[in-house]
Amino acid sequence: MTTSYAGFELVTSEHGRVDFRPFAPSNILRELVPLVSATMWPRSGASGRLLQDTDLWADLCYWHVVRGVSLLTLMSTATEPAGQVLDDLRKIPAIRYDSDGELDEQYVPTEYQAHRLDTAVVPGCPEPVRELLRGRIEYALRQWPTAQAEVFAELAGGAAPLPVDDQVENSGNRWYGAQVGTALFATFLGVPELRWPLAAAWATNHLLRSWLSWVDSTPQEARQCTAGLAPYGSSDPKRYDAPQPDWAGGLIG
Repeated sequence: MTTSYAGFELVTSEHGRVDFRPFAPSNILRELVPLVSATMWPRSGASGRLLQDTDLWADLCYWHVVRGVSLLTLMSTATEPAGQVLDDLRKIPAIRYDSDGELDEQYVPTEYQAHRLDTAVVPGCPEPVRELLRGRIEYALRQWPTAQAEVFAELAGGAAPLPVDDQVENSGNRWYGAQVGTALFATFLGVPELRWPLAAAWATNHLLRSWLSWVDSTPQEARQCTAGLAPYGSSDPKRYDAPQPDWAGGLIG
């Protein structure tokens, strides 16, 4: 049995397995994926108060997840963004450092901007998409070293890059990515209330990339006999203590 949505379909096998098979997004939605996946996270050497800057981390996580779920909503409903919604999706949350490596300024979009996406776009996110996100969050919170290694490497890899010349990555970008990975790891371990938000940030990135990877690697004629996006999830009882923030229910369910 096949249940079709605007941006994907659910195919139920005779054994009861349900496959989520995404459709190819429009060019504008595809082009938004690397922008929405990027956040300029604090780097390890930026401040001796790294583990005390929980408000900054919380704001960055919230805005990252809002943008990610918003784009997934547009992709799953085959909706073209326009106007202010498009502008909000293109804005990468960023922070800047002074010459001494201390936090100098930050750009975290205002509460009004986040609320605009949260109320105008996110409520339309289909439940099957939210279920895929919840499974990935559970995977990221397992007490398995491989899970956290994947989370931190992918979040750091998608961090907003430093300027480059002639589109060639420079050593500063690689050094920045290594520092961000260290900061993500330290924050996850040291601040329990940020574990779930960081896991959710990775989950949106992973699902966006998996969506594009699946549609690009699976020929149209082979889709009916190919498994859909992996649900992830975990039945392992060894899970990090990770309280959910107030916004978790509205965004992820």
